[in-house]
Formats: sequence, C-alpha cells, structure tokens
Amino acid sequence: MFEWFQIVVLFFFSISILLLISHKIFRLIFAVLFSVFISLQCFSIYFGGSLIDLKFYKHLNFNDILLSIPFLWKQSITLLILILLFTLLFVFLHKRLIDKSKKIVLIPLAIISLVLMSFSDGVFNNLFQIIKLNNVSDQSLNSSLEALNINPKDYVYSDAIKAEKGKNIIIISLESFEKGFLGQKFKNTTPHLQRLKNDYSFFSMNQGDGSYWTSASMYTYITGVPMFFKGLGNEIFQNAVEAKLTGISHVLDKAGYEQLYLLGNPKFSGMSDLLNTYKINNFPQSYYNKKYGEASFGLHDYDLFNEAKEQVLTLKDNPKPFALYLSTISTHFPNGFYDKRMEKHIEKKESDFEFMVASVDYMLNDFIQFLETQGVLENTIFYIFPDHLLMGGNSEVVDKMDERKLFVLTNAERKKITSSNTEPIEQIDLPKFILDGAEIKHNAKFLVDFIVGDKQKYIENNEEKLLALNEASIRVDGFDEDFKITLKSFSDTLQTNSIKLKSHHKSLTFETDKFAIQDYRYHTFIFDDHMRVSHKKSNGKNFIYRAFEDKVNVLLDIDSTKINVFIRKGNGISKAKQYARNEIEILKSDFEDLKLIEAYGFESKKMIDNNFFKINNAGGTLFLSSSLQPELTSLKLDDEVLNHKRGLNLIVLDNPYEIENYDTHNGDKVIERFINRIKKLKANTSDFVIVSDNPVGFDSEHHQNELKALGLPKLAHIRYQQPYICYSESGVNIENVSTRTLSIQVNINNNQSDEFKNKLSRLKNDKNRFIAHAAGEIDGLTYTNSLEALDLNYAKGFRLFELDIIKTSDDKFVAAHDWRKWNRDNGFKKTTPVTHETFMATKIKDRFTPLSMQEINDWFAHHQDAILITDKVNSPKAFAELFVDKNRLIMELFSVKAVKEARENGVKFLAAPKVFRGMNSHQKLKFISENKIDYMSVSRKSINNNNKAFYKKLKSLGVKLYAYHVNFENWKDEKYVFLNEMDFIYGFYADRWFE
Repeated sequence: MFEWFQIVVLFFFSISILLLISHKIFRLIFAVLFSVFISLQCFSIYFGGSLIDLKFYKHLNFNDILLSIPFLWKQSITLLILILLFTLLFVFLHKRLIDKSKKIVLIPLAIISLVLMSFSDGVFNNLFQIIKLNNVSDQSLNSSLEALNINPKDYVYSDAIKAEKGKNIIIISLESFEKGFLGQKFKNTTPHLQRLKNDYSFFSMNQGDGSYWTSASMYTYITGVPMFFKGLGNEIFQNAVEAKLTGISHVLDKAGYEQLYLLGNPKFSGMSDLLNTYKINNFPQSYYNKKYGEASFGLHDYDLFNEAKEQVLTLKDNPKPFALYLSTISTHFPNGFYDKRMEKHIEKKESDFEFMVASVDYMLNDFIQFLETQGVLENTIFYIFPDHLLMGGNSEVVDKMDERKLFVLTNAERKKITSSNTEPIEQIDLPKFILDGAEIKHNAKFLVDFIVGDKQKYIENNEEKLLALNEASIRVDGFDEDFKITLKSFSDTLQTNSIKLKSHHKSLTFETDKFAIQDYRYHTFIFDDHMRVSHKKSNGKNFIYRAFEDKVNVLLDIDSTKINVFIRKGNGISKAKQYARNEIEILKSDFEDLKLIEAYGFESKKMIDNNFFKINNAGGTLFLSSSLQPELTSLKLDDEVLNHKRGLNLIVLDNPYEIENYDTHNGDKVIERFINRIKKLKANTSDFVIVSDNPVGFDSEHHQNELKALGLPKLAHIRYQQPYICYSESGVNIENVSTRTLSIQVNINNNQSDEFKNKLSRLKNDKNRFIAHAAGEIDGLTYTNSLEALDLNYAKGFRLFELDIIKTSDDKFVAAHDWRKWNRDNGFKKTTPVTHETFMATKIKDRFTPLSMQEINDWFAHHQDAILITDKVNSPKAFAELFVDKNRLIMELFSVKAVKEARENGVKFLAAPKVFRGMNSHQKLKFISENKIDYMSVSRKSINNNNKAFYKKLKSLGVKLYAYHVNFENWKDEKYVFLNEMDFIYGFYADRWFE
C-alpha cells in the first residue's frame, strides 16, 4: 500500500507543478515527462513490487528493453497507453483547475508532497540513492578495502589464489523459483523438489540488497559481493580486461577446472560480458539458435537441460574436473515462458505460470536422475537455488506462499559446509558455501570472512563502499596506448557485420547491428572512455561534421570499393596513419595531429592489399598470419584452426595437421633441435612452412651461420617478436618478414612421400581397423543402432559393427544406446526400460527398424564377413550363447570379472579403460600379459604425451587398440585420426566411412 500511496502523492506533486507553469509548451513537455515518470513507477511496482530502485534502474538500458519487448509486448503497449492517458488527464485537470488554483495553496502542496516522497523507500528517496551510488568517488582497490576495514594484506587477490581440485560442480540458478513454491499449497505442483529437499541438504536463504535481480544474483554467487556498480546494466563489463576481486571462477581455474555456463540470451543484462570478465566459458546466442531454433527470450529450459546432459557426457570423460553452471528462464515473471512440449509430462494447472513451475520441477528431477544414472553424482556436487524472489508483489501465486525466501538444495554433506552454521544463509555466503561443499582446498577469502555480526545490516550500511570496491576491481582498456580495429570478414565487396578491437591487453569485440557496409557511405564507431562502442551510419555528407560530443570516434568514408579511415575527437580529425585491407591501427600520436574538420579535404584512397602469394593450385589451403601482437597470429588449414604456440611453429606439408613447436625463448638446445630438424627436411627436399609467434632473435653467430647455410638469412637475423613466415617448396625457401602483421596463403600440393602414401593405402584397405560406431551414421544421424544403418554402412565398406546392447524390462537383449535417450528420441515420457514388444513396435526416429537378438542374428547370418562389436553389455557368457556365431563376436567389457568370464568361455573381447582403473603402467602390462588381452578400447582424447609411449609399447606387444570419442571435438573426425593418430592405435570407432 505504501507504494501506491507514493504514486498518489507523486500525482498531486505533478499537478501542482503543472499548475504553476504558465508557458504552454513547457507545461506540455513537463506533463509528458511526469506521465512517463508516473507510468514507469507503476510498472516498477507491477514488475518488482517496489518503486523505481536500483534493480529497475539497472534494467533501464536500451539493449535490455529491446530484448524484453518480444515477450513483454502487451505490457509495453500498456505502458504507452498509460503515458498517453496520464498526459491527457494532466491537460484536462489543468483546464479545470487553472482558474481555481492559487499559488499560496500549490506551493505548500508541492513542498509537502516532496517531503512525503523523501521518506525511506519513497519516490525521491530511491532516486537520491541511485544518484548517490552513481556519484561515488573512484578509489584504488586497496583504498576501497581499507574503507571496509579490510586489511589489503589479509585479502587474497585473484592472481594470488592457490587451490587444489575437489569434486565436480554443477550449479543451477532458477529464475524466480523461490522457497514458497516448496510450501504445502504447492505440493502437487512441485512434488519432486519437495521430495528432493528431504533426500538432500536443504538450506533457507535470505535475498540480499544488490543481489535481487538475475545478473546481480550471478555476480554475487561468483564473487560473494553485492552487485553495486555505476551506470546502466552491466556496461562496465563490456570491455573489461580483468577482474581483480576474487571469484569462485578464479579458484576453480587455479584448481584446473573446466568451466562452462549455459544460459539462453547471454547478452541480456550484459551477462555474457560478466562471465567473460570472470573467465567462465559460455556459448553465444547463435550457438543455441542454430541448434534449437530462435526464441525471443533465448532458450526454453527443456532445451537447456538437454544441452546440459550433452555437456555433462562430454565433461565427465575429460580428465580435468569440471564446473557446469546453468540459468533457467521458464518461470520468468509475469506468466513464465510456456512450453507446449511439457504437456506430455505435466497436467494442466491453474495458470500458465504454475504449469511452468511444475515443468521446472519435473526437469530438475529428470536431470538429477540422469546424473545418478550416468554415475556422475559419485564425484559431483550440485547446487540448486533461485536467483531472486518472484517479481511483482500482486501475483496470485505469491498469495499462496507460506513464506518468501530463497533456498539452496545440494547433495553436499551439511557438515562439510562451514559457511552454513547459521540459517538462513545469505546470498553473499554462496561462494564459500559452494567451494566448501565440493571439498576444494584454497586460500581465497571472500567478503563474509571479514564481516562480524549481521550481514544484511553490513551491506545496508556500506553500499557506497561496496560499489567503490566493485568499481576498483574491474580493469578496462582505455586510449592510453595504440590499438587496432579489424573489420571482420571485410571482403572486396566491403561487407561485414562486426568490428573487432585489439588492444595491448586483449582482444575486444563489438557486434554491430547487422548490415552490409556498402549500404551507407559514412559509418562512425563512437567510443566512450572505456572503449565501449556505438555505431552510427548515414548517407548524408553533413554526417562528417557531427562532433559526437568530445568522444573518440572512427569514421569510415566508403565510395564504391574505396575507403578512407579517419580518427576524430570533438572538432578535430586526422587520417589513420596505418591501415591494411581489413585492419586499422590507431596510434596515440594520431590524436596529437588533429586538424579542424572544416579544413580537412575528404579524398578517397584505395585500401592497401595484404601481401598474399599463392603456390600452384592443389588440394588444401593454409592461411597463415604472423604478427607483433600474439593474438593476431593464426594458422588455419581450409576452415580448420590449427593450434600454435610461442616461438617457431613448423608445419611439414606431408601432414599439415601436425604442428611442431620450437620455443626459442628456452635457449640453445631448442634452437639446435630446430636447426637439425630443418636440415633433415632440406635433405629430403620436404615442403614445409615456418610461422613465428612472439619469437626471440638468434644471438649466437654459429646459429646465424647455420641458418644462412640452410637458405634462411632473414630468419637468422630475426628481431624480438618480429613477424616471420617462410614457405619452402622443392628445396626453395621463400622468406617473408614484416614490422607489423604478415598474412600469407599457401595452397598445398598433395605431394606426400611414396612411403607415406603406401602406408596410408595399406591402412585404408584394412577393413578390420574401422568399427562402425552404433552401426554407423545414417541420414546425418548417429546412435541409431538400426537395421538400415547396418545395411548402408556395410555397403560403404565397414565390416566391423558396434552395437549398444541393453535389456528391455522383460529381460530381452536389444540394440539401443540407453533407455533415457531412446525414450526421448521416440517420444516416451518415461526414462526406464520398455518391454520387448513395445521396443520392436517403435520405429527409431519414426523411420528406422529396431534390432532385437532375432534381427541381429539374421543380419549377421546373411553377412558372413561382418563382425559384431558390443558395447554396454557386460555379460559375455549370457550374450555369446544367444549370438549366431561366437567366432565373429568381440565384446567390449568393463570389469576384471567380465574379462575372466570371457576367457573361461572362449569369448573374444575388448578391454575397456574401466578394467584397468587404479592400475599403473607396470600393473596394466602385467594384467594384459596374464589375461592374454588382444584388444583394448581407449578414448582418443587420451592420445597425448602422457600416453603415447605406452600405447606404442602395447602396439609392439601385438595389442590392438581401438579409439573411441572420434567426432567428439571440433575437427577431430575420422580423417584427422587416420592421418595423425594411427601411430598409437590399431583402429577406431567411426561414424562415417571416409575417402
């Protein structure tokens, strides 16, 4: 009621001011402004349950408003109508009251209204708090800590963190899903969470100041500090270079964790910028759009949890520990985001919002069951908590709630979490809470470590000091040094949709509103003091003379295929001194040579082309760049990015996927190894490429002379960090050096040595080296385990076929990867096994024929040269007795017990990595010898420097290693494994037959 009382007072204040204004135009302007202000206050109450405050202000930025319109279009129209009605009402009341009103009454009315609105949480009091926070003086990080009575020597900055890994972590932040939904009145809406809170550890949690909107909640649980910052949205993070305030991501990074955040619409409220600043990987919106289709709000939670399952399956097989973060969206105010697909699982509820609450409850339970089934929870701690309370105090569902608080649900042991000694806990407790529960040892300290007494009071009394701390902790780039702009995909037709900024510290990217750059002659990119960018465009020449206040801006003047690049500030302008076809280098000195715009002549000048050269016309193309700035150095083979490192990178064109690195910073031994390698290549007249990345010069005259003798005089005299690329073809060296950036294109002849070609040919013709994974790919689909996949891939050339073998509910063997996936792919709600009859009556993906033992035996009986490789099933005796020909059966087995059972019953088998769990290399070799193991399966991800020698040893002993996880990483497909990893394995599981 207090809020609406304030609206009434604001209305009286507005009308009293309007009656005091005699000028008609001014009065109309103020009427519109007051109407907008009152309407926004009403909307703030509707959405947030309070008058305009810091939360509302933070979302009052153009980007968030634009992203919100598609799903709040009704409310947007209502707002416009409300503004119009208030304006008309003010005009009407002015006409009716102007003759009756007196200044002696109006002035006291305005003053009294002003006083009433200045009370705590009143209209003007809230505005004053926002203004006060936005005018906090800048301080150093040490000074801001001292202002909070924290000794900087006691605080551990992010770069000084030490940590040891504990368990994997999964964090699920639920949109507006507060504790009240777990009350008695919602027992039929959230049955799964009500059960889970009894099965696991459950904590009550208060909502804290500065943490009660989505991005603020995210910031708080990462850093343990409320999100008080100046400005709208999260603009400070847009071009942030570094976060000095310690966050859980810093601790996890030091402990070696792989970190990934899944959320739809990552640009909303600048959340992707925040995550990038804290070095947490996250996918762009385009990734989700391409995979799940476009949605105005980003991504349905149904798709989010499916994506999470895929990522978990990938992360759990990674030797590194992982931290997976999720943010849901389905229960967003006001009505949630309805997903018709959930009607298969959830009955109709009183409202769409409650339906989506029930849907999230179902999806959470399904995800937890998935983690249990996959064995992930054995070494993983999950945390489930709301981001904030449900917005809008008048919501019908709020009236049903027993209490309004947040909560944390976790499978961590309560006794392990030292930060939970008192309940309810606070949002600022979460970083310590999360790390404690995951049993991660670290030396980090968070804000709560320095607070004595009431934490909520502490935040309330120190908002300005906490803002100063946050501001001081974020470092952004400015114009205190040279920087570059790269026009990404800037082709001869001058088309682009983004510019990329390069500074001394890091690569900074700004996505424009998508456009074809030739559609407008003039484009200006305007930078604020922190290099945040806005883009304006026009065809009118007067556009050139716009000063855009006193901000730095870059002007592109485009005429046909000609372009001029200008640097401007205020009324001063100069032409960019250095630029190539797609790169503009802005020097500090450019700002010292500005002329008045009126005195400057605008003459177009053609862009300078890069120095490309081409060698013949052949099978593949290398795109090579070497630059003074390491982030600009890149190596690509066709569309595939190749990994490179500091020093000299050598690519032998017989096998261009394999890059040899020689870090010349490490001294003479590395240099001598490099020179000897070049000698060998020259002796064999091998074609190769050398690309430098931040190299050092060769100080030794002996080394210089050796390089000159090899025909590399420019390399012999290379300077520190100098860009250098050499291409050697048929014994002839072509060297290139540059003072800035060097880009070269090399078309590769398909001229591998006869020995190498013969080796590849022998391997390729040996069909026992390639296993059709899950029967092989068909129509772009994998894991079908179908009759049609067997037929297709047999015709293509496969003779070894892997099938995933699992049991139906009535104990019959069938071919499917797992029941959860099978049910999901075929439209079933359950996750448990179906009967044999149901399985055989269901077409896989509505088109493919399923396989039971009858169909499997029939097919292999008619394909006498085909061999079955099983996965999943770990009962060799029982399965082999049912298969048509035991001599054409090899079973992948997963335990020592199963291996011994197979040997006793004459069943051939592949020993999976799980068989050797806990053994060292010596013990593995002994076990392999004693058990006469002929075949083993290994992850191709394990083919690294730690295992290569061991795998070669196994090959020398006659053990045939087959690698799985092909196509699990970008570009690591069948062709890549065949060309690069066959020295360490005998064969591999392939989705596709390849030429």
